[in-house]
Amino acid sequence: MQVDLDERRFFMRALHPDVLTSTALEKRHGEGNGGARTGMCISTSDVGQGGLNIEHYMEVLICTNGMMGERTMRQIHSGKKQEELGWMSGEARDADDRAFWLKARDLIRSTFSKDMFQSALDAFDGTDAVPMERPIEAVDNVVEAFDLTDEDKQAVIDKLMTGSSTTAFDLIQAVTARAGEIEDPNETARLQRVGTEMVDRATELVKVRS
Repeated sequence: MQVDLDERRFFMRALHPDVLTSTALEKRHGEGNGGARTGMCISTSDVGQGGLNIEHYMEVLICTNGMMGERTMRQIHSGKKQEELGWMSGEARDADDRAFWLKARDLIRSTFSKDMFQSALDAFDGTDAVPMERPIEAVDNVVEAFDLTDEDKQAVIDKLMTGSSTTAFDLIQAVTARAGEIEDPNETARLQRVGTEMVDRATELVKVRS
């Protein structure tokens, strides 16, 4: 379990003990080094706003790169304030809270489902079949799509240049590796969400512009 806290938010990441194997990771790091684990990230919203977020989280064991956000739910606990304003009854607030926790239970169950995790891992591995002909141009596409900073951009480029980076999988790994270097937990979470979004947009992000 990993916990991060700053003056704005609280983040807690928890992993399931079972390990599944990523074929793309094994290809790069050798047999027995492709392990990944599923989990969840629970975070609060800005202090005083009463928000709670629950997100799917996946972590690569060999380098602890993480991705999150594939399945997400968010709740703003405003019921008490609304009740104080006079229009929301305690009964309605209790029903709203119960519905939230039932949804949270179902999301957590699906997050720790082996079949659901295997599906997410297969999608992740699938990006290794998407060739990246021009890494620098691909990074530019990511910067434009997700509003990365100049510092993030250079860090991602440096990581791509340190090895044989030939597919969208390598690009995603570079971004999530950058996420793990950042001290601000909010920025770490943001880049981990970017990593997840990149899985679905892999072909678009490595496309060579004419």
